Amino acid sequence: MYLFNAVWLVRAQGILAQILEKWQAKYRDLRLPFAPKSYVLTLPIFSETNNQHTIGGIENTKEMSSVFRTAFEQALHRSGFPGFHTDSNSDNIIIPDEDSREMSNQKDQVWILKPSITNQAVGISLVRSTSQLRNAIHASDDIQKAGDFVLQRYIPPLLLDGRKFHLRVFLLLTGNLTAYVAKDFLAIFSLEPYEGANLDHTRAHLTNIAHQEVLSDEDQHRCMRRFDETTQDMLDSGVVKTICEAEKRIESVKDRVMKIIAEMVEAVSSELTFSSKDNCFEIFGLDFMIDPDWNTWLLEANAEPDLSKAGERLQYLIDDMLMDTLDLVIGQDTRFQGNMAPTSFDDMNKSNGSTCFVKVYERKGRSF
Repeated sequence: MYLFNAVWLVRAQGILAQILEKWQAKYRDLRLPFAPKSYVLTLPIFSETNNQHTIGGIENTKEMSSVFRTAFEQALHRSGFPGFHTDSNSDNIIIPDEDSREMSNQKDQVWILKPSITNQAVGISLVRSTSQLRNAIHASDDIQKAGDFVLQRYIPPLLLDGRKFHLRVFLLLTGNLTAYVAKDFLAIFSLEPYEGANLDHTRAHLTNIAHQEVLSDEDQHRCMRRFDETTQDMLDSGVVKTICEAEKRIESVKDRVMKIIAEMVEAVSSELTFSSKDNCFEIFGLDFMIDPDWNTWLLEANAEPDLSKAGERLQYLIDDMLMDTLDLVIGQDTRFQGNMAPTSFDDMNKSNGSTCFVKVYERKGRSF
């Protein structure tokens, strides 16, 4: 029926990371950064059969370690990553990035390694040394090694109830090219305390719901709720003084997220390799982190997000979003006007006010 040409997000997170790095460098002195500093590592294609390893067509058994180390070192050099501050036996900090606006405190800095070909947090690692980075990539499976690895600065999180959380925001792209954001944001929590958790205690650090053990209805509520429902958590955690302040914080974060998404779509659509088509649409799941200073950061964009993890209590949000998606997309198609839906987004807003979406970006027609 409708398919959106979104290779820029579907194929690899590495593509998006590279685009945003270039975009933020271009507007460094004009706009606030919104994506953590990232580097992309690309290794040769690895395959493994009967304990024999092939790298670039050369089979190795005993020499696998040295061959892999060489490939890893070359990939790390090509990425432009400045390296870790200390050797592999230390747990100290990394070299500070020259963009001091991004992180005000370099102490205890770590990096998060993400295979570009992955889902449900599989293969994600937290690293703070070259040896940890090398071992994490070496432990990846052949499919993950076939893609890029994104090495992204780990953002210290704002904690509620002593636990880390991130925001899942749904983005709808239609035609050539309009972006809509679902009004309801989901706050997805770790079920494990954050403070004092070692880097290898990933359930405290990775808030992907598939990575948590959600066993009961109570766990379900603790793990996921509407962002608007976190006002009491903010008050109880001491990050705000009143419920009114919490509500203002939420609205401020939402406004910032809308602006970030608009800028992200603008950045990606400005690439010559990007293409879009009329009568096409796609839904993406975007993940955001709030730091202790209430700065908001775009972590990643997920094509084909899992819409089955909201749980019974919040499933209605997903259902409503899908219904409004169909109303919106079909309503914009002149073949169906007057039969199935309002003829425009504005008309749909005026008709019953039930739409889940807010329009944040629309590409203007290009002149030649």
